[in-house]
Parts: sequence; structure tokens; C-alpha cells
Amino acid sequence: MTKPPERLMYMLALRQMEARSDVAREAYGRLEASVAAATKVHPRTVILDWLEAELARLPEAGEEREGWASLLLREAVAFGNAVRG
Repeated sequence: MTKPPERLMYMLALRQMEARSDVAREAYGRLEASVAAATKVHPRTVILDWLEAELARLPEAGEEREGWASLLLREAVAFGNAVRG
């Protein structure tokens, strides 16, 4: 892959705009940057790496950790379904 597929970048931008929280928008921004920077990596690999990195950030979330983990997983599943569909 030499550049990210247009559909993937479009879906990322759309999900980022539709996100209900600033935390989710920021996470999508980090995913968008990762996808844009990946040149020889399959988008699914980038998405999984992003999810792993976001989950690793959970200890920083303090008391909001459980809510953020739930939100992150819902967003990741919704994005994965949107990209597949």
C-alpha cells in the first residue's frame, strides 16, 4: 500500500466528526495520522496497532478508565464495521 485508500480516510474523517466526545475525536485523529503515515502496512494492521496503543493509554485515564475502555471498544467496532461495509 503506497497511500491510504480514499474510502478509509473518508470514513475516518466522518467518524471523527460524528464522535460524541473529545476523547474519541482525539483518538480518531491519532488513527488518521497513523493511517496516513503507513505506506507498506495493511490498514487493518494499522487499526489494530492503534487500538493497542489506545488501550495502553488507559492507565492515564484515571477514574474514567472503564468508561473510556467501553467507548473505545464501541468506536473501534463501529469503525471496523463501517470500513468493511
